[in-house]
Amino acid sequence: MNNLRVFFLAEGGPRTQSTAHRVVYMAEYLRSCGYDITVHFGKEGNILGRRYNRARIASIWRTLTAEPKPDVIILHRISDPLTDLLVRVSRSADIRIIYDLDDAVYLRLNPLTLRIGFILRASDAITASSHAIAEYCSGFNPNVFVVPSPVDTRIFHRSARRKRDGMPVVGWLGDGRVHGANLRILAKPLAELSTTDQFRLKLVSALGSREIRELFAPLQGRVQVDYGPDEWVDLSAIPSLIGDFDVSVMPLLDNAFNRGKAGQKLVESMAMGIPVVASGVGENKHIVTHGEDGFLATSVDEWVGSIRTLLQNPNLGEEFGRRGSSKIERKYSVSECGRLLKEIIEGTMIQS
Repeated sequence: MNNLRVFFLAEGGPRTQSTAHRVVYMAEYLRSCGYDITVHFGKEGNILGRRYNRARIASIWRTLTAEPKPDVIILHRISDPLTDLLVRVSRSADIRIIYDLDDAVYLRLNPLTLRIGFILRASDAITASSHAIAEYCSGFNPNVFVVPSPVDTRIFHRSARRKRDGMPVVGWLGDGRVHGANLRILAKPLAELSTTDQFRLKLVSALGSREIRELFAPLQGRVQVDYGPDEWVDLSAIPSLIGDFDVSVMPLLDNAFNRGKAGQKLVESMAMGIPVVASGVGENKHIVTHGEDGFLATSVDEWVGSIRTLLQNPNLGEEFGRRGSSKIERKYSVSECGRLLKEIIEGTMIQS
């Protein structure tokens, strides 16, 4: 089946981080296996200050009229009425449909998600980046598979870390424009830590968020805070920005949307051998084995104790880092996640 013709239609544009990670890497792996791959990215926009992503009408048209027709279409997060039409026409032409989700987009109530229920039911298989998403999708379709979002271990690897030079760094990686509420979880723990422990706080990146600067302003005078660049940088530059992290933190509020998140930034930190402390929410509980390759925290005391333990015991952090990077290579690398998707694609082709 190495000559299969596979089309990817993605919700977001090539600059959308999750789309770039998941779609580009999966397409790259399948192409290396001899598949004929076409990728259509979507369109990014902004309405009344709210960002949105959607498939391009031209991409749907090109897919409908492609010659030769694809054997498999992988739909990444798109569920608008035009995608509904694409699914109906494709199924009548005996084209396999795989629906791919790396975010809980079913929680968004807008015209771009109107047809998600039908598409979930109509798909030959569903690939989900987290167990929570998989559980939701299993209510619509029996062929649901967890396929993690891969991390590029060619750039996120242990040798990209820098040895401690001076004060230890507690670091956070993400898009500060959308994580203000999650970062608020850290305010009390870091304030308490700052009265007894010396550290720097580094955010990659607040992206100019006034909310985040105000949130951590009370630390000033006791803790040096680096808010990171105001513009998001290319993925290839991220390892050098987080390479001095001694502890990487991933706070998440316990809600339905966060339970569906794939923990991508957590996985990237662990791939570099950085010890992690994460909220015990959703996929984080599947990524981190508490006390073996990181810590999970659900209360202020647990956040304080976990971060303090790693700050004061760098050897333990190194051991967590080694175990974590080994786990990521085994379970979250491009080759492993790509292999899982390839098996699912080939499984759909032999279904009667």
